Amino acid sequence: MEMLKRHCVDDGVAKFFEMPRKQCKAALDIYKKFVANMEVVAKFLAVAEVSLLALQLFLLSFFLSFFLCLFVCFLLSFIHAFIHSFIHSFFFSYLLQFLRCQTVVLYKMQLRLKT
Repeated sequence: MEMLKRHCVDDGVAKFFEMPRKQCKAALDIYKKFVANMEVVAKFLAVAEVSLLALQLFLLSFFLSFFLCLFVCFLLSFIHAFIHSFIHSFFFSYLLQFLRCQTVVLYKMQLRLKT
């Protein structure tokens, strides 16, 4: 790579000195503009790279939070279903026991009224 650079520079310098003075000035101005433009391009690429990293971080955090929300919703729905079934089973078993007791009490009251 270094040899290729050296060859290109040597070839460019040789052609530079073979050209007339007016063309040499024009070539030097073009080269200076090229260097200035390359500095602007390098700054733009640096900003674009930082922007790309920021976008990647944003997308990563978005998807992580999205999947975390899904997991929490799933977990909460599971807990809700468990509590709901527990309360229903407890409530209905308690209600049945209460109704049985009330039935026994009513039956005893009917027996007392008959006597």
